Amino acid sequence: MKTIRFAANNLVYCLLFLLVIISSIFLFLSFKPVLAVIPGLFVLFVLLLISYPNLGYYTVIFLIPFASLCVISAKISYLKVHWIITLVLILLIFIHSLVCDRSLSKLGSNLWPWLLSFFAVNVIASILSSHFTETLPNLFLVFLGCLFFAVNILFISRDGFRKTLPLVLIAGISLSSLTALLGEIFNISIFLSGITEGTRRSTGGTTDPNMLAIMSVFCIPLLFHMFFTTKNKMKRFFVLFLTLINVGALVSTYSRSGAVAFCMTVLLLLFVYKHKFRPVHTGILISATFIIILSVSLFVPASYWKRQKNMTAVRTDRSISRRLAYLKIGLDIFKKHPVIGNGPGTFGQYYSKSAYALHFANIVKGEYRENQFKRAAHNTYLEVLTGTGIIGLFFYLLIIFVSLHNFYSAFKKAMCNNDRQLASIIQAYLVSFIALLFYMLFISYVSGKLLILCLAISSVAYKLTSQNNPEEKDSTAKLI
Repeated sequence: MKTIRFAANNLVYCLLFLLVIISSIFLFLSFKPVLAVIPGLFVLFVLLLISYPNLGYYTVIFLIPFASLCVISAKISYLKVHWIITLVLILLIFIHSLVCDRSLSKLGSNLWPWLLSFFAVNVIASILSSHFTETLPNLFLVFLGCLFFAVNILFISRDGFRKTLPLVLIAGISLSSLTALLGEIFNISIFLSGITEGTRRSTGGTTDPNMLAIMSVFCIPLLFHMFFTTKNKMKRFFVLFLTLINVGALVSTYSRSGAVAFCMTVLLLLFVYKHKFRPVHTGILISATFIIILSVSLFVPASYWKRQKNMTAVRTDRSISRRLAYLKIGLDIFKKHPVIGNGPGTFGQYYSKSAYALHFANIVKGEYRENQFKRAAHNTYLEVLTGTGIIGLFFYLLIIFVSLHNFYSAFKKAMCNNDRQLASIIQAYLVSFIALLFYMLFISYVSGKLLILCLAISSVAYKLTSQNNPEEKDSTAKLI
C-alpha cells in the first residue's frame, strides 16, 4: 500500500525513470551501444541544473572559448553542448515563471526595444529576400541571441558581476589559449587549423584562429583589473602568467587584426589605468615587460613577423586583396538593396557568383568548389548592411551605442558612489567591449555569444548602479 501511494505521489518521477530505461535500452540495441548512458546522464544533469542553475549558466560562459569541442554531431553543427545547457536553463526559467510571478522581474533592459526592432528587421529582410531558405539559419541565430541576452540578464547577480563572471571568463579563455600553445608546441591537430598561406595557425578550443585572437585580447582588460585590484603578490604574478599565456596564444594565431586590436587595447588600458601605476607596480611591470620581450625574441617565429609586415601589401598579399574584394562586393549589394538588404547571411551567396570568388579560389585550390566560394563578409557591420540594409545597420549601431552609454553611465555612478572596485570592473568590461567592436571590423560576428554577453553586461551594470539597495537578490538563484 505504501509502495502504491509512493508511486502515485511521485508519478512524474516514475514516468521519467521509465522513459530513461526505455530510451537507454533502445540506444543500447542501436549501432552505438555506448550512447545508452546518455539518457541517464542527461536526467542527472537536468536535476543538477534545477538545484544549481547558476552552475549551468557559468558552465555556458566557460564553454564559449571551446565552441569547436562542444559539437555533439558533425552532421548537426548547431547542436552544441552550451546551447543545450542554455535551452534547458530557458525551460527551467519558463517553468519557474509560471510558479513565481516575480521571477522575470530582472528581465527589464533599455536594450530590448532595439534588439527586438533589429530582430523584426531581420524577419522582414528574410521574407523579402530572394534567398529566403539561406536566410533562415542566420535569422535563427539572431533569435537565439535574444534568448541568450535574456538568460544573461537573469543570471548575472551583483556578486557574479563583480567576481564570478570575470573569473569564469578569464579561466575559460586562458585555458583555451593554453590548449592553443600546447597544440603549437606538440603539434596537436585538434587545436590547429591546418596550413593557411604556408602558415600553421592555432585555434585552441575555438573554431577559427581569429576567434581565438579576439578572445585572447578580450581577456587582457579583465586581467588588468585583477592585477590592480588584488593585493596578493602571488596572485599578481599568476595574473601576469595568464597574460603571457594569452599573448602567446594570440601570437600563435598569426592574426594581423588581432595584433592591431591587442596594441590598441593595451594603449587604451594604459590610459585608463594610468592613475593606478605606483612605485610598487613599476618593478613588476618592468620585469613583466622584460620577460615578454625575451619570450618574443626567443619563441616568436620569423614567419609571424613576415606575416605582420604584409599587412599593407595590398597587391601581393592574397588575404588582404580578398578582404578588399569583400568590401567591393558589399558596396555593390548595398547599392542594389540599400533599404532592407539582400537578406541576413546572404553575402556568401552573392560573393560566390562574382569573378572575385573564382579568382581567389583558383589561387588557393586551383579547382572550383562551390562551398569555398560562399564566404562571409569578414566585417560584421558590412554583413549587417548587406543583409538588412541601412535600417538594420541603424538599429544594430543603436544597440551598440546604448550599450556603450550604459557602461559609461554605470561607471560615472559607481565613481559618484565611491565604489572604485565596481568602477574598475566596469572599465575592464568596457575596454573588452571596445576591443571586440574594433575586431568586428575584421570578422563576421553579428550575434556572437561574446557580443551578446557584453550587451547583457552593460545592461546589468546600468541597473546595478541605478539601484538604491546595494544588496541585490538573484531571483534565479533557486528554481525550486
